[in-house]
Amino acid sequence: FRRFESKPLWKPLIDKARVKMASRDLAFRDALHLQLEEYITPLQAEEFERFLGEKSKELAERLEEAKDVMKRLKDRG
Repeated sequence: FRRFESKPLWKPLIDKARVKMASRDLAFRDALHLQLEEYITPLQAEEFERFLGEKSKELAERLEEAKDVMKRLKDRG
């Protein structure tokens, strides 16, 4: 990784990944990585909506369906 990281071509992509990881971890999981603290930026509204908007509702529905399936399987056994 050190060879990859040292190439100037990849520096913007590495920085962008660090910004996304540090910012999302802090916003969504309340996890602060001290080594990445300088990369934390506020999340854009679109990004927040993408993670916690309509798609999260779909996830909740899928979890509820999976819960129903598990109950039926438990009742069979």
